[in-house]
Amino acid sequence: MSNKCPKCDQESLSFEDENSNVLDKPYCFKCSDFINEYKDEDNINPTYYRKGIETTDYIVSHSMNYLEGNIIKYVTRYKDKGGLEDLKKAEWYLTRLIKQTENNNES
Repeated sequence: MSNKCPKCDQESLSFEDENSNVLDKPYCFKCSDFINEYKDEDNINPTYYRKGIETTDYIVSHSMNYLEGNIIKYVTRYKDKGGLEDLKKAEWYLTRLIKQTENNNES
């Protein structure tokens, strides 16, 4: 992913302000301006997965299975990507996990 400002070509973009608050758009401290035309070139790991703790790192560090990982993934990104649709996907995976856990407890 390019972290260069399209205005000044400086590698100075930040996704946090001076108080470490996460920003919706990247900010160039050299230009003292938000970068509206910035395109996140990382299609595999976009910025909404990298706010705070990286989503994949969290899932792996907790040894989560496929169902658990997808619940975390969809809840993590719903505000920035899929909205209500992502919450419904998380609900679908949670329902599957609940049924699987109930079936395992009956055995």
